[in-house]
Amino acid sequence: MSGFMRLGLAMTIGLAAFSFRPAESRAEGAPEIRGIDLMVLGAAGGGYPDRLGVFLAARLRRVPETPLGIEVGLFVPWGVGANLLIDVFRNDRLRVTFLNPGVFYAWTPELRVTRPDVKRSVDITVGLGLEWRLAPRLWLTFDSRFFFGEPVGVVGHYGDFARRIYVDMAKGVQTWIGIGYEF
Repeated sequence: MSGFMRLGLAMTIGLAAFSFRPAESRAEGAPEIRGIDLMVLGAAGGGYPDRLGVFLAARLRRVPETPLGIEVGLFVPWGVGANLLIDVFRNDRLRVTFLNPGVFYAWTPELRVTRPDVKRSVDITVGLGLEWRLAPRLWLTFDSRFFFGEPVGVVGHYGDFARRIYVDMAKGVQTWIGIGYEF
């Protein structure tokens, strides 16, 4: 595991631990703790036309204390990933997330989401999402993500050519639409 990947993993775990820590005390009038929301979802999509697949994921949020959530997912048949979800808007029927930084690991180098010819250990992801409540526990989800090669390895290996590689990678957005069930 590269140093960059270890740093990203440590930051994600640290943010998650901070976000999901127990509330020691609450100010009077503060919202009541509802606990941790768990959503499992299945979505179809990917990058048209050659990177289509099924996305299976679990999302954890602590509502209403924090606007952060964690998503761990499997993009069949391409690889696995984890993202930090950042809610920029949330009410009882709608959630909008933005930035959603994360990492994606492809099963083999040929299965990279964008630019499989570029050698790197992991992809860094950023994106946005929308969740709309259809029924009391049922959500319609829409997610879109960009995949970039981790900068330490790509820039170190390709030098000035890395700029063009990242521009090409920015064209490789992945989009999924799915259904989620909240427990």
